[in-house]
Amino acid sequence: RYDFGANLLGRLRVQLRADPGSVVRVRYEEAAESADALPESWAGAPSCEDLYVAAGDEAEAWFQSVFALHGFRYVEVSGALDPDAVTDITAFEITTAAPDAGRFDFDDPLLNQLHESLQRTLRHTVISHPTAGFGVRRRLGLTLDGRAQLGVAACLLDAAPAYRSWVRDLVDAQQPDGTFPPVVPPLLGRGATLGQQAGPGGAAALLVCAWSLYRRYGDRRTLEMS
Repeated sequence: RYDFGANLLGRLRVQLRADPGSVVRVRYEEAAESADALPESWAGAPSCEDLYVAAGDEAEAWFQSVFALHGFRYVEVSGALDPDAVTDITAFEITTAAPDAGRFDFDDPLLNQLHESLQRTLRHTVISHPTAGFGVRRRLGLTLDGRAQLGVAACLLDAAPAYRSWVRDLVDAQQPDGTFPPVVPPLLGRGATLGQQAGPGGAAALLVCAWSLYRRYGDRRTLEMS
């Protein structure tokens, strides 16, 4: 098991030696129940994992997830592997490229640490659209959370591109009766949110966000589109 010291959103690269056809399981978690093992589920949801089938090349093989991002602090690599099969493991943190919009410092180191944690979290949660968190169970465009987050996000970084995109998603997700699903973009398939309705706070996300983009960034076009 590997501990990267803090929760992050990103990808993992593993260098290993394994026999041909060996199935390598890489499991990701935000919390650990003990020093030796990760839970198979957390908050009622199963752990996230990547499965890799080793080619068994003589040279050490690199495995790196390409099509998925994971929120994690802890990683467990398992399978039919020798104890020294993993020769290197690296986590690559993924954040928004949006420039900072402002920051401040306190005399109290604890408040500075809290501020740094908030800014770091925002950089994980305002990428293509606002999400409720960077763990897999929170990487959803919850309408109520996205609406509430804009005020803080705009003070700390340039949140306009992500929120402009999300407002377009909100327009597309509006249902014929004028209501909105609780998650935008809506979930499809098992656990789908399409057809469900957001509460009053979430349903106001379109108007609140479009108006806030106009007030904070002078974005009249997004306001008119809404």
